[in-house]
Amino acid sequence: MTKCLRGLSLAVLFFLSSGLLFTLTESIFWFSPSVRTVLALVVVAGSGLVFLIYGIMPLFRQGGLEYFALAVENHFSQFKQRLIGALQLWEKRTENRQLYSQEMIEQTVLQADQIARNIDLHRVIDKKPLFKSLEAAVAIGCLWISLLLAFSPSLKQALGRCLSPSTSFVRPPEVTIQVFPGDTAVARGEDLKIEIVLAGRIPPEVNLFSRRLSSPLKQWSETTLRTNSADSDTLYCTFDKLRDSLAYYIRAGRSQSRLFRAKVYELPMVKEIFLQYQFPAYTRLASRVESTGHISAVVGTKVSFKILANIPLKKARLVFDHQPPLRLEVDHRVAKTELLVTEDDRYYVELTDTSGRHNRQPIHYRIEAIPDKSPAVRIIQPGKDTDLAQDMLLPLVVEAVDDFGFSKMALLFHQTGADSLSLHEEQIPISSTSDTRVEEHYIWDLAHLNLLPGDSVVYQVRVYDNDSLTGPKSALSRRLTVRFPSIEEIFKKSEEEQSKQIAAMEEIVEQLQTSRKRLEELRRKALKNQTLSWGEKRELQTAIETQTRIATELSRISEQIDQISQQLQKRDLITLETVRKLEQLRQLLEQTITPEMKKALEGLHKAMEQLAPQQLQQLLKEFNLSQEELQRNIERTISVLKQLQIEQQLDAVVKQAEELVRRQKLLKESTASGTDTERLANRQEAIKKETENLKQSLERLRRLSPAWQKQIDLQLEFINEKSLVPRMEQTVSLLRGGEVTEAKQLEEKSLADLNQLSASLKDLRKAILEHYRTEIAKQMEKALHDLLYISQRQEEAFRRPAGSPLELWLTEMGQTEQQLQEGASVVAQSLHQVAKKTLWVNNEILNCLSSAIEEMEGAISALEARNLYLLNFRQKEALGALNRTAILLYQSLSALSQSPSATGFSQLLQQLQQLSQQQQQLNQDTQQFEGKRGLSSQEQALLASLAAQQIALQKAIEELGRRLAARRDILGRIDQLGQEMEKVARDLQRQQVTSQTLERQRRILRRLLDAQRSLRKADHSRKRESQVGQDLTRPRSIALPPSLGERENLLRYELQKALKQGYPEEYEELLMKYFEAISGELPGLPR
Repeated sequence: MTKCLRGLSLAVLFFLSSGLLFTLTESIFWFSPSVRTVLALVVVAGSGLVFLIYGIMPLFRQGGLEYFALAVENHFSQFKQRLIGALQLWEKRTENRQLYSQEMIEQTVLQADQIARNIDLHRVIDKKPLFKSLEAAVAIGCLWISLLLAFSPSLKQALGRCLSPSTSFVRPPEVTIQVFPGDTAVARGEDLKIEIVLAGRIPPEVNLFSRRLSSPLKQWSETTLRTNSADSDTLYCTFDKLRDSLAYYIRAGRSQSRLFRAKVYELPMVKEIFLQYQFPAYTRLASRVESTGHISAVVGTKVSFKILANIPLKKARLVFDHQPPLRLEVDHRVAKTELLVTEDDRYYVELTDTSGRHNRQPIHYRIEAIPDKSPAVRIIQPGKDTDLAQDMLLPLVVEAVDDFGFSKMALLFHQTGADSLSLHEEQIPISSTSDTRVEEHYIWDLAHLNLLPGDSVVYQVRVYDNDSLTGPKSALSRRLTVRFPSIEEIFKKSEEEQSKQIAAMEEIVEQLQTSRKRLEELRRKALKNQTLSWGEKRELQTAIETQTRIATELSRISEQIDQISQQLQKRDLITLETVRKLEQLRQLLEQTITPEMKKALEGLHKAMEQLAPQQLQQLLKEFNLSQEELQRNIERTISVLKQLQIEQQLDAVVKQAEELVRRQKLLKESTASGTDTERLANRQEAIKKETENLKQSLERLRRLSPAWQKQIDLQLEFINEKSLVPRMEQTVSLLRGGEVTEAKQLEEKSLADLNQLSASLKDLRKAILEHYRTEIAKQMEKALHDLLYISQRQEEAFRRPAGSPLELWLTEMGQTEQQLQEGASVVAQSLHQVAKKTLWVNNEILNCLSSAIEEMEGAISALEARNLYLLNFRQKEALGALNRTAILLYQSLSALSQSPSATGFSQLLQQLQQLSQQQQQLNQDTQQFEGKRGLSSQEQALLASLAAQQIALQKAIEELGRRLAARRDILGRIDQLGQEMEKVARDLQRQQVTSQTLERQRRILRRLLDAQRSLRKADHSRKRESQVGQDLTRPRSIALPPSLGERENLLRYELQKALKQGYPEEYEELLMKYFEAISGELPGLPR
C-alpha cells in the first residue's frame, strides 16, 4: 500500500512539475493547439507511467513471507533470525525431512511470536520515500500558487490554454494599452489631452503616431514618450490648440492600440467685425469704417455693426457692462445692428450656432465716448494790458482752438468810467469755421468810442464752437485793458525813465572812476613784482564782478531805451529822426562792452588763477584802458541822451498841440450837429485839461533848454494872453447851460488860437533843431578842415628837399611829426566833445583817428631810432588812417545835412495806415461770399464793387512801392502785393471766393501792417547813411598801393572805395567835389 501511495505521489509530482513547465513554456511561446495537445499527452502519459512504475509494478515484484521476515529481522535485531527460522521450520514441520525437533520448532515460533508481540511491526515499512514525494508534490503545488499569483493574468491564461490544448487561442499582446478619451470630439483651438494606461511588459519608450485627416500626404508624425515602470505606467500627451481632425494610435514594443479619431468641430466665433461711424453733422467728419471692434467716437455718433461669424448662427447679441444686451439681426453667418454712442462702456459679442453651442472667452471691446470739448481762446497780440496808439487802432491776433470748429467769434468790451457799463459786442470774422485751430488778425477800431485821454476799455474775446447736438459751447479769453493815455502822460513817463537811466549811468561812471584808481594802484604794485595780498586779490575780483554787473545794467538800459522808443512810436509822438537817434543810442550802449574789454576780463580771470605778476601787470593795464574807453562811451551816452530828452520834449509839445487842434476841430463839428451838450461839455473839459498839460510840458522844455527860454516863454505868454484855458472853461459852462450858439463862437476862437500855437511850436522845433544841426555841422567841418591840413602836411613830410643833409632833414621831420601828432590829438579831443552832442560822430571815426595818432607816435619812435624803413611805413599808415577819417567824417557830415524829413515819412505812414484799414474792411466784406454759389443780382453787384475796391488798392500800393523804391527793408514787405491784389480782384470778378482768396487777403493785410512797423524805424542801411560805429580793435591799415602811398594814388583808392558803397548820384557828386578840393582833379576815376 505504501508503494502504491508513493507511486501516486510521484505521479502527482510529475504531473505538477511537467504541467508547470508546460504552462510556463506556453506563457512564453504560445504553442499551437497541436503542440499543446502533444505536450498535454506527454504530461498525462508521463504521470500515468510514473504511477505504473512506482505504484503498481512494485506490487507485482514483491517476495514471499521470507522476504518480509528478513526485512523484519533486518529492522529488529532482537529476532536473531528466529522469525525467518520459525517461518522456515514451521513450513517443514509436517515433512520434517531434516528431522528438526518439534519442540524446537514450536519454541522458535513461540519466541518469534513473543518478540513480535513486543515490537511495532509497522516500523518495518519505510515511508520516507512516500513522504519525500509528497513533500515535493506539495512544494510544486505551492510553486504553482505562487506563480499564478505573481504572474497573473498571463500565467492563468497560459494554464487555461494548457487545460484546453486542442482549442485555438489568439495570442494577446505583450503590453495592454488603454487610451482615454479614445475616439472624441474637440472644439477647434482647444487642447486635446490623451491619457495612455499601459500594463504588461512595458518597454522603456512608447510611440504615439498621429496625422491630420485633412492632410493629403497621409504622413504620420511620431511622438516618443518615456515610461517610468516596467510593468505598469500612465502616460500623457497633449495636442495644443487643435485645428484639424486627428487620427492617432499607440505602439508599445510589439503591442499596438487600435486607431482612434479626434474630430475637431467649430465653435461659433467672430471672424471679422466692421464698424461704420456716422458722426454728428456738425463735426464735419467723414463717415469711416473700422475693423478693430473698439469704439472711439464723439458722443452722438451712430455706429453700425456688421459681424461675420465662422459658421452659421442661430442668434447673436451684444452684451454690455452698463446697459441691457442688444440683439443682432442674424442672416446665416452675418449679424447686424446699430448703436448710438452715449457713454463709456465695454461689450462683447455673444454668438450661438445652430447646434446650440456658444462662443467661448469672447473678446471684450472698449467703447470710448469722446465728449465735445469746450473751445479755448486767447489773445496773442497784444496779450497784455497796453496803451492805445494815436490812430485809435488796436491790432489783435486771436487764437482759438476747438476739436471740431467754430460758429462765431465776438469781441466783448466796455468802457470804464462811462455812464453805462453795458457790454458791447463786435463780430470778428472767422477765416474758416471748419478748422480746429484758427488765428485771426483783426484791427479793432476804437475811434467810434470817442475816448478821452485817460479812458480805458476792458475787452475780451468770446468764441463759440459748432456743437448743434447739445448747443454751442463758448469760452472767454482773459480780460485785457487798453488805455488811451494823454500825450503829456506818455512823455512824462518817458522823461522819468530816461532820467533814471541817466542817473544809473552816472552812478556807473562814478564806480568806474573809483575802480580805475584802485586798479592803477594794483597795477603799479604788480609792476614792482610784488605779490598781491588776499585783500587786494579780493578787490581785484570785486572789480571784475563790478564790470560784469555794469555790462548787465547797460544791457537793461538799452532794452528800456528801445521800449520807450516803441511806446512813443506807437502814438506817433516823435519824429522818425528822433527814432533813428534813439536806435543809434541803443546800439551804442550794446557796443559799449568792447571785444578788448571782454578779452581783458578773461585774461584777468586766468591771471587771478595763475597769479603771474608780469602777466597780471599787463592785463591790468589793458583792462584799465578798456575801462577808460567804457567810461568815455557812457559819458557820451549820457550827454546824447540829455540832448535827446530836449528833442523828445520838443516832439511832445508839437504833438500835444496838433492833438489839441484835431480834438477841438472835432468838437466844433460835433457841436454844430449834436444835441448831447453834456457829452460835448465833457469833451471840452478834457481839451482844457490837455491844454494845461501842454503848458506843463512847455515848462519842462524851458528847464531842459535854458538857451531857448526866451522863445519858450513867448509860447507860454501866447497861451496866457489868449486866455485859452479860461475860454475853454467858459465854453464848458455854456455847453452845460445849453447855450450852444455862444459855445460854438468860443470854440471857433479856441480852434484858431490852437492852430496858431501849433504852427508856432512847429517853427520853434524846427529852429532849435536847425540851430543844433548847424552848430554840430560847423564843428565837424572845422575838424574836417584840420584833418585835411594835417593830411597834407603828413604827405609833404615824405619828401626830402634836394641837397638837404639827412640829419638836418630828420631833425626837421621829427619836429614836424611831433606837431602833426599834437594837432591830430587836438582834433581827436574836439571830435570827442562833438560826439557827446551827436551820434553823427561815431566810434568808427574816433577809432580811425586814434589809429592815425598811434601811427604818428610810431613814426616818431622810428625816427628817434633812425629806422628809415619803419619811419616811411608808419608815416604812410598814418596818412592812410587820416584820409579814411576824413572820408568817414565827410560821409557823416553829408548824412547830417541830408537827414530824412519827419514830415515826408509821416505822410507815407499815414497813407499806409489808410490802406491797411481799407484792406481790412474789404477782407471783412468778402468773408460772407466764401464758397457761395447762385448769387443774387444784388450780391453780384456787391462783389463787383469789392473787386473795384481791390483794384483801386492795388494801384495805390503800386504807387507807394515806387515812392519807397529806395527803402529796401519796407519795399521787401509790400513787394509783390500788387500781384496778390490782382489775383484777389480776379477771383472777385469771377465770383469765386475760396479759402485761398481769403488767405491771400489776410496775407496782404499782414504785409501792410509789417510795412508800417518798418517805416516807424529809422533807416540804418549803410547805403544811405553811416551807422554808429562799433568798438572794434585797432583797425589794420589797408594794403599799400603800388605807389607806396603817394597821395594821388592813395586818395584814388579811397575814392573808389567810397563810390563802391552805392551812394545816390547826388552823394557821388559831393564826394567827387571833396576829393577834387583836397587833391586836385583826378581824371579817370570811376563814376
